[in-house]
Amino acid sequence: MTTRTRLTGSSSMAGTVRPLSELPLPWGPWHCAQFCVYSSRPRVSCGWPGSPSAASAVLIATAAPTPTASTMSHCNAAVAERDNRTGPRGDRGGILPITTSRVPPGQRLLPSLFLHVLAAIGLVGGGIVQVLAGVRVRAAVTGHELASWATFARSAGSLIIASAVVSLLTGGHLAGAVWTTETTSGFSRPFITLGMAGLVLLAPVGPMLGGKRLRRLAEAGESVGAATAPADVVAHARGAGLWGPVHSLVGVGVGLVALMVYKPGWIAGGVLLLATFATGWLAGRMLAARAPAP
Repeated sequence: MTTRTRLTGSSSMAGTVRPLSELPLPWGPWHCAQFCVYSSRPRVSCGWPGSPSAASAVLIATAAPTPTASTMSHCNAAVAERDNRTGPRGDRGGILPITTSRVPPGQRLLPSLFLHVLAAIGLVGGGIVQVLAGVRVRAAVTGHELASWATFARSAGSLIIASAVVSLLTGGHLAGAVWTTETTSGFSRPFITLGMAGLVLLAPVGPMLGGKRLRRLAEAGESVGAATAPADVVAHARGAGLWGPVHSLVGVGVGLVALMVYKPGWIAGGVLLLATFATGWLAGRMLAARAPAP
């Protein structure tokens, strides 16, 4: 049976049928199981979202009803060889294996990537909320003021915990789907493993230590009521032992974002995380030390 191809799209050749041997392909022979050549947005999933060229055509060629491992291996090798000669696939059209899904692989990862970035925003944003609320806690005079602002600062811990969990889940998915190859695990890459270690070991310090002390402060403020808070309660609200852990979370969040962007090695990444954590902790202690004595 002679294999034929059909060109569909908005080009002037749409609807014409041509023998597969006449295709202007840069490689052969013509026994690959399935492939597609496109010059603009593909109407089938070719593993690439589109091409910047002006023509809008999709050329589909099928030479065998069922792909085999050997033919698909030949196709992939030919595509890799073509890419080495002409640049990344999709620059000026492409020849890529057809997938069964109509959603390009890159687009299937967008939800995880979106949630991962959103989790980073939530982690840093929750820490900043606690830092700003801490200014009002240290300035509070009555028990009600202390209780209200301490409770508000502590409530940001829920956002922080949820963001950390989402970041771990989506980070694990992206590590396997994007960064794992046939020979290398995604978790062997320093920025991935160090990022997860930071989420598990450093990020909980602020919510655990700071959140616990904020809860005690809120309870003490409620017991005082509208009266002026006693000196020991005010001293606790302005203590360095409370605000060091709280501010450390902002440092960890900034360090995790830096890992995502710069992707340093093991030593540089570890130093980066510890340095940002320590910087946040010291900043909290310094701000607490500047508060007036009760």
